Amino acid sequence: MMITCFTLSAISVITLWLFSLWRVFSSSLVQANPSFPSKSTRTGNGRGRSNVLLVVAHPDDESMFFAPTILYLTSNGHNLYILCISNGNSEGKGNIRKEELYRACATLKVPLQQIKVVDHLDLQDGFGKPWNHQLLAAFVEEEIKKQCIDVVITFDNYGVSGHPNHRDVHTGICMLLRENLEMNIEAWELVRLARIFFANISALWIYGVQYHPLCPITVGASVVCQTKIP
Repeated sequence: MMITCFTLSAISVITLWLFSLWRVFSSSLVQANPSFPSKSTRTGNGRGRSNVLLVVAHPDDESMFFAPTILYLTSNGHNLYILCISNGNSEGKGNIRKEELYRACATLKVPLQQIKVVDHLDLQDGFGKPWNHQLLAAFVEEEIKKQCIDVVITFDNYGVSGHPNHRDVHTGICMLLRENLEMNIEAWELVRLARIFFANISALWIYGVQYHPLCPITVGASVVCQTKIP
């Protein structure tokens, strides 16, 4: 009887594991969709390249959550810009963390001149410090116009990890998209683990190290994906 229970448990775990792997593969839009990102600026040699803006909340977000996406974009010749909304100064180490961001981006092949770190009193790192969404949207809009951005990538509405600053970034970008439908910006959000599978360690490793599932950002009833909001 004990062996039978053990066997059933093992089968259940393996089944969950296989199902989780399938969900990761099927949810990984970047891997499955060779047109990502679909919006591009034609270069002189005829090759299509996108000007992509990755918006994060703190230094280390780029490595912890978006490293596979960054590597995918840079290795395919896209122009990637990173806008970090704070310097991560919650423990008084903002300057150190900013330098760590620069070094990480050098490893990820993102030029220093394409990285911007914001340090504003109303956008300071911390769980108990709500961010000004309108101000955040203004910083994003400024960077979009300055760099002629085609594609924006950021966190989902849960902030991926649940950090309130991450969630504020998503909210601010959605606010910007809602108020500027004519911008014709393609926008993508990182899919958090809970939307792919439930409590599977193997799939967690694959998600974190190998894949970067993205899905289009939904603004109200509209979806910003591959073309523009209808």
